[in-house]
Amino acid sequence: IVYTYPFPGALYFMALVARLADIEPLFVYHKLRFFWGPAALVMLYLGSRVVFGYASIACAVTVTAIVFVSTGVFGMVAGFPAWWGQLVPYSYVPDVAMTLLLPALLVMAFEFMQARSSRERRFFLTGAAALILMLTIVHIREVVQFAAYLGCFLVVAALARQLRAYVAPAATLLGLTLLVATAYTLWQAA
Repeated sequence: IVYTYPFPGALYFMALVARLADIEPLFVYHKLRFFWGPAALVMLYLGSRVVFGYASIACAVTVTAIVFVSTGVFGMVAGFPAWWGQLVPYSYVPDVAMTLLLPALLVMAFEFMQARSSRERRFFLTGAAALILMLTIVHIREVVQFAAYLGCFLVVAALARQLRAYVAPAATLLGLTLLVATAYTLWQAA
């Protein structure tokens, strides 16, 4: 059979944790939610900090999310599959990709587009490239989402005069995303 994920990176990470800690892999799969949840909240904080530009607003966004998670507002949604954990993701690969890796990629992309020095641009482009590759390998659907977000932003940036400075970095990220996704799709098809 052709397996959907030729490199099951998230599952490999869990196996590595189980091996290093010498504990049952199913226990790790279940209990790693303790790690995924805080990490998702950190990505939410970092993303809102870059978007809004203020630590106070980022704290307010994160505290609101914590309250929503704690009170159950971010609980199960009627009509959605039972595995979707929102800001407290299960160890299910698409859940980790959507709630943790995609926000991490968005943070890197935001920082790359706003970087002032060439050193910052190289650092954040390298991080974004690594996350694009990782997300493509782990769960390609989120890379398609990222490409759609980036494509829409690129169109708006090209049309709005005050956003024109973001056209080149957004085009760079979109080109890189499409290159990696196309290469991976062709490799997997072969």
